Amino acid sequence: MYRYKGHKYPWAPDTYFAFPWRFIAGKNIRPGSFLMTSRDGENWQRYEDPYYFGAGWKLDGREVMEALMEHGMVRRGDEIWMFGTVRFTEHNGVLYGGVEHEGGAHDRLLKLVQRLDGFVSLDAGTSPGSLVSKPLVFEGEKLELNIAARQPARVALLEESGRTYKGFALEDCDPIRGDSVRRNVAWKGNPDLKQLAGKTVRVKIELQDAKLYALQFVNTAP
Repeated sequence: MYRYKGHKYPWAPDTYFAFPWRFIAGKNIRPGSFLMTSRDGENWQRYEDPYYFGAGWKLDGREVMEALMEHGMVRRGDEIWMFGTVRFTEHNGVLYGGVEHEGGAHDRLLKLVQRLDGFVSLDAGTSPGSLVSKPLVFEGEKLELNIAARQPARVALLEESGRTYKGFALEDCDPIRGDSVRRNVAWKGNPDLKQLAGKTVRVKIELQDAKLYALQFVNTAP
C-alpha cells in the first residue's frame, strides 16, 4: 500500500482519516483504496475488504481496473465531497493487447458524495437488535443520531452498572424513524439531558432495518 492520503477530519476534535491505495503486484493493479482511522494521528486501525473506493465495475461501458482516492474533503451542507481517480488499465498502463501511455489520457476524476459523518455504519437487519456503548461522560443538553431507520429505533440511557436511568428507558423513548444526520432523541417528548451531563452513562440503542452512522451529545443552539 502507498499514498495513504492521511489528514485530520475537520469536523471532529480527535479524528483522523486515511485512504491508502492497495497494490497487488501479482496482478499489477491497484484495485481500490481502503479506510484507516486514528484518534491521535499515530496509531491507526485499518478497514479493508470491501474497499472504501473500489474497482470492478463499469463506467461508460469500460471496466474500472483501478480506483484511487485523491487528497482532501469538502463539506457542502450535510454532504462531504471527496475525489477519486479511476483507470481502465493495469498499473503502468498495460491494457488488453497494448499500452495506453500509462492510461493517463483515459483516466477519469470523479466526485464522490456521502452524508456527513457517514464513513461507516452499524447495520441492523429485519430482526431487531441492540447495542450498548462503553461507559462515557458527556457534555451537552441533547443527544443527536445520524441515522437512516425504516423501522422505529429507540434509545435508553443506562448507569454504568446497566440499570436504566429513571425516565430514559427504551419504552420512554419517542420512536425514531426516517433519514437524518441530526435526529434529536426525546423521551416522552423531552430531549433535555442536562440532569445527566457529567455523570457516567451507557447508551443503549435498539434498531431494526436501520443504519446508525454516528451519535453525539450537543448543546441547544442559542
